[in-house]
Amino acid sequence: MQDELKNSRINYGKGILLESMAERNPFDQFSQWILEAQNQQIPDFNAFTLSTLNRDGYPQSRILLLRVHDKSGLQFFTNYGSNKAHELDFSEKVSMNFYWNTLERQIRVLGIARKTSEAESDDYFN
Repeated sequence: MQDELKNSRINYGKGILLESMAERNPFDQFSQWILEAQNQQIPDFNAFTLSTLNRDGYPQSRILLLRVHDKSGLQFFTNYGSNKAHELDFSEKVSMNFYWNTLERQIRVLGIARKTSEAESDDYFN
């Protein structure tokens, strides 16, 4: 098994992304790629890894689903009593990673998480 892990390698060659080919606005690039993932009918095209920090300073990661994206940012929902919510109370700094294996693409996002309004949150969970 260890040799299989050590020797496992895929050559990713579907395409390259040069700075000159990318959208100037990163939100436009994100919109283009997530739409392409949706159009390719990739299951859970809106899934991403969210990483937060716990009170001991250790990163915690889990998979979530993106629910809204626009010029104001990226939006996901969580129960305010969850570990994730408590970690966001401790530190608003987050990292998000969207990975589309079949497209051989990923997008990393660093940012600050802010709570939506209570009404918007209640509407989503209802």
